[in-house]
Amino acid sequence: FRRVLFRSLNELAYVFLKKKEWQRSIDAYTNAEAAASFTPERRDYERCVSFRGIGYDLVELGRLDDAEAAYRKCLAIIPDEPKSLGEIEYIKEQRKKTT
Repeated sequence: FRRVLFRSLNELAYVFLKKKEWQRSIDAYTNAEAAASFTPERRDYERCVSFRGIGYDLVELGRLDDAEAAYRKCLAIIPDEPKSLGEIEYIKEQRKKTT
């Protein structure tokens, strides 16, 4: 049941993301993260998916510090996770453009 709930909430979050309804997407990803599987391997992966979605939304809102923190939550679970590392590099580049 939790896996179905996670997937449903994650898909809902993605729909909101595509509609550029950033806060609704963040809320759905947050709920998806809370519904992550009990199985440690799945739970870690699923939580990272949610944190990356939240990070994306926060970048779109211009909240780079919060976005980086979301990506770092994923890295705390799965060190060297390539997607999060790439997004943190993107954030660094965006910060350079604004200084």
